[in-house]
Amino acid sequence: MGRLRGRCCRRAFGVLLATAILTGCGSEPISIRQIEPGDSFDLGDTIGSAAVLSIDPDTGAVLWSTPVPEVRAFLAEQAPLLTAGDLIVAAAAQGLVALDLADGRPKWQVKTAGVVGAVGRSGGRTIIDARDADAWHLAAVDDGTGRVVWESPRSNHGASATIGESGIFLVDTPSALIRAIDPTDGADLWTQRLHAGDSAYRVWYDGSQIYVPGDAGELVALGSTSGEVRWRQPALGPAWLATGSGHVAGWFDFDGAGSSFLGVAAADDGRLLWSRRFTGSLAVDLVDEVVLVAVSRENGRGRLIAIDARAGRQLWRQECRERGCRLAVAGAADGLILVGDGDRLLAMDQGSGRELWSATLEDEIGRVLVSGGRVYVGTSTFVRTAVTTGMIGALDLADGTLIWQQRLDRGAPYRPVLVGSQLLVLAHNPTPAMA
Repeated sequence: MGRLRGRCCRRAFGVLLATAILTGCGSEPISIRQIEPGDSFDLGDTIGSAAVLSIDPDTGAVLWSTPVPEVRAFLAEQAPLLTAGDLIVAAAAQGLVALDLADGRPKWQVKTAGVVGAVGRSGGRTIIDARDADAWHLAAVDDGTGRVVWESPRSNHGASATIGESGIFLVDTPSALIRAIDPTDGADLWTQRLHAGDSAYRVWYDGSQIYVPGDAGELVALGSTSGEVRWRQPALGPAWLATGSGHVAGWFDFDGAGSSFLGVAAADDGRLLWSRRFTGSLAVDLVDEVVLVAVSRENGRGRLIAIDARAGRQLWRQECRERGCRLAVAGAADGLILVGDGDRLLAMDQGSGRELWSATLEDEIGRVLVSGGRVYVGTSTFVRTAVTTGMIGALDLADGTLIWQQRLDRGAPYRPVLVGSQLLVLAHNPTPAMA
């Protein structure tokens, strides 16, 4: 246990004491619950609920369904379900749960008093980052037992860690110290301090570089393996980033009155290629030298705009029926993109914006998975206070024909996961605080 044991009698990690104590300390910083055969997860006392379902991808039949604790919507958007050998790991609002992939049987549960801000796989381990009133706590969890392998607390300022398969990156604020963490033992691989400023708060990672909004609003790029500063771009200090195709797109709310700024830089040297303002809030993706911009507006219809990543030239624009389109998946196959517009799923040609097919599914379109010539998509419908329903379905990628659908007693807004002959779905009936 090393480090964790040495700290166990200091101030508590903020994690609830459950049935299994790791090192025998009275205020143990993390706790686990091994699940006995036939037992279920502790779901807490929230009115929201969630479940992991295994679906037959060929027929839509439910193979098994297991209730799990309530989840945080933004977290489930990033990583709805993780696979670890013969286990499925799901992030709850306050902890982790592990299920047997074969039958959905609960295996173990990690509980935190602090709210989970990030979860992911790195170095063959499950990593969790949770925040309580006193600190952020980054920890690695053993897949077989749920035991905490290592744990590293830091200031509770700033954002959660960024978890990549080959490394973990975070910012210690307000010192603006950038740290790369070894997933095997929690030790620092490297550190880099930006200019004395407190605006560095979050890290983005694209595999070879990390990007940090740094001092005075600039964007700083560092090598992910060494931490050396590769470039600084003073005109691009974004709140959000998207990377791909050798470009970096950054955007933020420009004036608090409905205007947004978007800029695109070259990933290799940070040259600002172009920038522009939009009316409305933005969601951005990059694929095949094209910047896809979903613009949502409170008053009036939203739109989806495709822009040449190098030149900043608008390629096409698609008006939405609702206040905003939602990019369900980019680069699905052969230049195809899929867009959710309310209850419609549209397949569009990436180069021209031409609509190739559309499917109306009655409920709000969620994120989709494209595999084997099929589109797997979940939907959600608001019924009444704190209650949603939905469905999971499969469509033919070629023409949008509905192959099967399965109605659910919860919403299914998150991207499904295909593992072997199972389609895994995280269904959610959120409380207003978790929506």
